[in-house]
Amino acid sequence: MNTPRASTTTNNSTVTTTKANPTLRSHPNLQATRVAKRIAPTQPGAIKLAEQYGERLVCVRYRHDPTGRHRYTTVELVVARSLVKPRSERQQQPKTLQVVALRLGGTENALRKVVLAHGGVWNSKLRLWYLARTTAQALGLLNRVV
Repeated sequence: MNTPRASTTTNNSTVTTTKANPTLRSHPNLQATRVAKRIAPTQPGAIKLAEQYGERLVCVRYRHDPTGRHRYTTVELVVARSLVKPRSERQQQPKTLQVVALRLGGTENALRKVVLAHGGVWNSKLRLWYLARTTAQALGLLNRVV
């Protein structure tokens, strides 16, 4: 009897699943299991898996379901490696908000309401509106910057 198969290839291994045995790919009740044993790749019981997965193998876990009738062998693999800057180097100074001054006409009430709704601040002494440059650019008001 031929059972339909699906294969997925990842880096150096192929996982083949069948409709008859879907546990090769994942198991819906795996979260309900408990870890009975965790072994390093160099310990007995993990040697064959270490040969199969090579240096990508981190550890092998034997899990038991709540009834104790089934045992699952799971592996933890390294799938990606990248450099990470230390947190102290990653934290940069917060970007300063560049504010621009805009001049609007006295009869442009609709535009005044839009600027106000986008966080614009009115300076009555200078008769100018202050708004973030990015917002002014998004609203198409850079031609009004003074």
